[in-house]
Amino acid sequence: MALVGGGDLVGRVLADRYRLLNPIGSGGSGRVHIADDLTLKRQVAVKVLHPALADDAGFLRRFQNEARLAAALHHPNVMAVYDWGEDGGVPFMVMELLTGGSLRGILDAGALLSPAQAAHVGAQVAGALEYAHGRGYVHRDIKPANLLFDEHGIVRVADFGLARALAEASWTEPSGGVLGTARYASPEQASGAPLDARADLYALALVLVESVTGRLPFASDTALGTLAARTHAPIEAPPDLGPLVAVVERAGQVAPDDRYPDAATMRSALEDARPAGVISYHRLRARRSGAMRHVDVHVVVDPAMTVRDAHLITDEIERSIEERLPAADVVVHVEPAGTEPERDAELL
Repeated sequence: MALVGGGDLVGRVLADRYRLLNPIGSGGSGRVHIADDLTLKRQVAVKVLHPALADDAGFLRRFQNEARLAAALHHPNVMAVYDWGEDGGVPFMVMELLTGGSLRGILDAGALLSPAQAAHVGAQVAGALEYAHGRGYVHRDIKPANLLFDEHGIVRVADFGLARALAEASWTEPSGGVLGTARYASPEQASGAPLDARADLYALALVLVESVTGRLPFASDTALGTLAARTHAPIEAPPDLGPLVAVVERAGQVAPDDRYPDAATMRSALEDARPAGVISYHRLRARRSGAMRHVDVHVVVDPAMTVRDAHLITDEIERSIEERLPAADVVVHVEPAGTEPERDAELL
């Protein structure tokens, strides 16, 4: 099989249409490139799957079927799939290009979310799951690397369908671990039991804890150790999570029947965990002046909120960010719903 490194593919045109440019991310299942769509004259993201998967005819059939179904999903918080195919032994998927990075990138850079931010991100993810679950989709691989942001800081859930195709593929990722599932797997995934939508809710609870604390519950030195620990005890929600404690404790139960019954119920709980009156907020890209980092945050609030309550929220957000970025100069802009802040947005 010819392709090994991402650099080997730069400049290659797949399906006579997608010219691969620089790689922007990689994982156990493959590598993502920026690409020029030569037909529609736009840039897209192309996920080139690991070459070993091209030798699995059963996987290719499942991949094409799952990609077709994923392309039919249309939701503001689901990453759009435009096309898919195979070219010279290279299976690939074409998706919308998002420029705001991933939650994994945020955490790897040493930044954490406040409980209010995590509630806002989590509610968007739960909304995407509510939509997909209602159409028979279980994602199976909710994790920070699959939660991407657009230029306005809005979340998109990526890789719908791909995890299900990969789960039945006769291979393991190059590191020898359990492909894409061990770190965020539910207890039923760990034990090999049948899955339903509540497995995604458990994984989202793990993501919420990690996004606020920087620590993943039950993480062990080995995939097997991580999986085994999850089958014996529920997720413990540390006090750092504030209003998210109850959400994580409910979604993080070992038995699916003890979790939220569906994503809609969890979404509602996450929305309730946000500061009262806050509809959404976007942390804008930091500016630097010498050693000082300037961070602007736009908060969109219910127009009925009192000035006093708005100031309390402003103070809470400033304290939260300054605790995580002690050298930063933080400015919070509060705007009533119906006004649009200028967004050069990126979660930091």
